[in-house]
This record gives sequence, structure tokens and C-alpha cells, in this order.
Amino acid sequence: MIDRNNKIIIFTDGASKGNPGPAGYGYQIISSPPGIDVRDSSNIGIATNNVAEYNGLLAGLARLITLVRDPTQIVIKGDSQLVIKQIQGVYRVKEPKLQELHRSATLLIDELKRKGHHITLEHIMREYNSVADNLASRASLM
Repeated sequence: MIDRNNKIIIFTDGASKGNPGPAGYGYQIISSPPGIDVRDSSNIGIATNNVAEYNGLLAGLARLITLVRDPTQIVIKGDSQLVIKQIQGVYRVKEPKLQELHRSATLLIDELKRKGHHITLEHIMREYNSVADNLASRASLM
């Protein structure tokens, strides 16, 4: 169980070799102060980069729900400007497959909010997302 004074940061990423092509996602969940460092990745078959990015976010959020019980500050960081801006409501979601993934992500975020968590989203540059980026790249090649 995580103390409610902790800050949880989730880094998410997706990769597609060919767009569409072999794709995978990766995520890292860390706490501040240190104590938690959860990493995971998976190959998702043939997909676009945007689909892979959303899958990384979904997998990370699903894992986060099982990890965090007490109200906590959660920061979601990703290097996909499209995904972050769509989740924030800044960009419209036009593509049907992304609409489905977007709905799933917002449902998970809403579930976290209902449990008292404070959620923020940040678009970051790839160089600040190296762990999730490496996990996603390796998973896309499996």
C-alpha cells in the first residue's frame, strides 16, 4: 500500500516498426519518495504507433489501479503529444479505433479520480521517457 503523501509518476510509451507494423508498449510506475518501481511491456502484434501509445497508457493505468489504494497525486507522463492532448480534451479523437481506446483510458482515469486520486497529464520529450521508450521498442520486436 502506498502512503497518500507519495506522488506516483507513470511513464508510458508505445512503438510501431512500420506504422502500422510490429508494435509494443512499455510503462514504468515510480513513487516519490522512492519505494516503487514497476516496469512492464508487451507486444501487441501489428498496430499503428498511436494504438501502441494508447495501449501503453491503458496497461499502465490498469496496473496503477491495483497498486494505489489511498488518495494520491498521480502524474501521467508520455511522449505522445497526440495521446496526452486527446486525454486532456485539447485534441479531438477522430479515428474510430482511437475513440475506443480513448474511452477505455478515460474510464480508468475516472475510476482513479472517484477513488480520490488527483490526476495530471504531462507531455514530455522522448529523452525524458527513456525507460518506457526502451521497453516499448524491445516489445515491438518480440
